[in-house]
Amino acid sequence: MTQHSALGTQHRFDWSQVDDVLLGCVTPVQDQGADIAKTAALYAEWDVDVPGAQINRFCASGLEALTSVHGGVFIGTRNLADLSGLPGLTSIGGDLQLSGNDNLVDISGLGALTSIGGNLSVTENRSLTDLVGLDELSTIGGDVEFEQNNNLTDISGLNALSSVGGFMVVDDNDSLHDISGLGALQSVGGFLSISGNYLLADISGLGALTSVNGSVEISDTNPVAE
Repeated sequence: MTQHSALGTQHRFDWSQVDDVLLGCVTPVQDQGADIAKTAALYAEWDVDVPGAQINRFCASGLEALTSVHGGVFIGTRNLADLSGLPGLTSIGGDLQLSGNDNLVDISGLGALTSIGGNLSVTENRSLTDLVGLDELSTIGGDVEFEQNNNLTDISGLNALSSVGGFMVVDDNDSLHDISGLGALQSVGGFLSISGNYLLADISGLGALTSVNGSVEISDTNPVAE
């Protein structure tokens, strides 16, 4: 609490401007049974009018309150099946990497995410079949990679994505047959590669794309119709 008080003094921050304090607490009983978020704000000598709310989602309580990450988010584990512990996350300043999650089948927990400042990498997630859950994501500042997701059949969860700041790679997804989820994509800041997706029969999902600031490679697909 002393640290938060010192921050206010050092940076001359007016704590009365804080809208709310959200704090995750597992099994709030006894001393934790009250509103610990409000108590923490008072002990830190924040303005008495600053409200506080306590969230209990067991071991994911702290993540439930998360709305933004200034750095990167890196998720890679064999047993994780969904991302339901991140419902409030709206922006990531750095990279979002989902890689090597063998049992990940549901990313709808990212449904509030609207922007990624760095790169988006979705690779080697063997059980993931679609990208539903990224429906609000409209801008990606860096590169985009969708690679070696063996059971990914479509990328329908990217319906709002309009711009990619860097390159974009959609390669070696053995079951991918539909990229219509990229229908809103207008610009790619680097090269574009769609390769090694043997079930992909057409690229009509790129109808809105007007600018690629690099080369375009489309190869090793099931004979492209369009």
